Amino acid sequence: MKRVNKARATALLSCAVVAALIAVGCTSGHGAQPGKMLSYGGLPQDGTACVPALAGASDATYGFTSVNNTDSSPITLTGVRLLEADGLAIEKAYVLAIPMGADVGAIGNSSGWPPAEWQLKYVPGALGKLAALDGFIVPPRSRAKASQISGYNVVLHLTVSSLPARFNALRIYYVRGSGGAFYQDTTVSLEVRAPCEAAS
Repeated sequence: MKRVNKARATALLSCAVVAALIAVGCTSGHGAQPGKMLSYGGLPQDGTACVPALAGASDATYGFTSVNNTDSSPITLTGVRLLEADGLAIEKAYVLAIPMGADVGAIGNSSGWPPAEWQLKYVPGALGKLAALDGFIVPPRSRAKASQISGYNVVLHLTVSSLPARFNALRIYYVRGSGGAFYQDTTVSLEVRAPCEAAS
C-alpha cells in the first residue's frame, strides 16, 4: 500500500480549504492594516440599500460601490469580504471601469445575476468588461482621469441562501505598490427581502 505523506496531505487539504474560502469571498486579510488610500464614490455611500427578493431567485447583484486610488502609487486589490453577513455569500467579485461621461458612477444593485439590462446600459459592453477583482490594479486617480475613467465599480455576484438576507459593510483588501497590505470598510449595508418597503 502506498504511504501518504501526512504533512503533504495536510498542506493540500489546507490549500483546498483556503481555495474554497476565497471562492465565496471570505479572505483572512492576514497582516492587513487599516488603510485610507481608497476613496469611495458612485452612488450614495451611507445607509442601507435594498434588493427586492424575487420568487425563485437565488442570486443578487451588488454594484453600489466605486473606488478610486488617492495614493501616488498603484494599488492592487486582493480580496473583498462581506461583514456581518446573513444569508449572503460572494460567488465572484469583479471590477468594472466606469468611463467619464457615464450617467452614473456605479451600476447599482438588482435581483439575479448577471446584472439587469437597466444596469448594463450605463457602460456599453459592460459584461465583457468585467475584470476579476483579485489582482486588479487601480492606478492613481490622476492616471485614471487621463485614461478617461471616473472610477472603478466593485460588482459582486452574490448567492442568496435565506431571506431576509443582509450584510452590514464590505471590507476591501489591497496592497500598495510593491508591499504593505491594507483594508478599508464601506459604510453601505445591503438587504435582500420582499418587499423592500417592509421592515427588516
